Amino acid sequence: MLYETIVSFILITLFGGLLADRWQRRSWLIKKRYEQLEYRCGDLEQLAQEIASLLTARIYHTKRIIKQLQSGNQLLDAEKYSASITDWNENLVSFYVRLNILTCYPDTIELEKKFQMRLRSVSEEISTYLSAHSVHSEKSLAQLAQETHSVQIDAQHFIAKLLSQAEEDRKAIGKGAKLKFEPSKFRYFTTFELFKALFVRDINRHTICRSPVDPTFPFDVRR
Repeated sequence: MLYETIVSFILITLFGGLLADRWQRRSWLIKKRYEQLEYRCGDLEQLAQEIASLLTARIYHTKRIIKQLQSGNQLLDAEKYSASITDWNENLVSFYVRLNILTCYPDTIELEKKFQMRLRSVSEEISTYLSAHSVHSEKSLAQLAQETHSVQIDAQHFIAKLLSQAEEDRKAIGKGAKLKFEPSKFRYFTTFELFKALFVRDINRHTICRSPVDPTFPFDVRR
């Protein structure tokens, strides 16, 4: 009798410890996935702010240099204009990579076509006006000013879209999704929620509203 008691105690302690360790690890992984989703929202907001800062600086100094060329005054902002181009180009690859990771590939293409290519074209035209040689520009300064203004408007919409995406993702994490209790979705539930489901009378109607724990959700739905 004593032997059976000791063996039972050892087995219960051993398997109980293993089960508790498994449950604890499961809860820890779910917590980390929540944190990962929160971090990605924060990273997207930070990226939007970085793009807005450098893009605004480049557009501002481009408009300033065009106005000075139009008025025929001394080019007081030439160095700042060049510095804004350098700062933007130095961070451009980083923007492409992080946009592709945090949002989707079309946003990366939009940054390239709507902003980089158009601003580069404007800069090339401005270079012809700044050149000491007599080089004919294909566009007038008024046209360059109009194009730069158009880029500025598109930039406002683009930054607003990125910030809205971050806000929507954060709301999705906090608000959660209503998941039906079925085997294909068990991995989305904590151990406590699975245990609580044992005491539900009608399991077919049992649903749990919770935030997504899959680290790829909801970011891959836009791909």
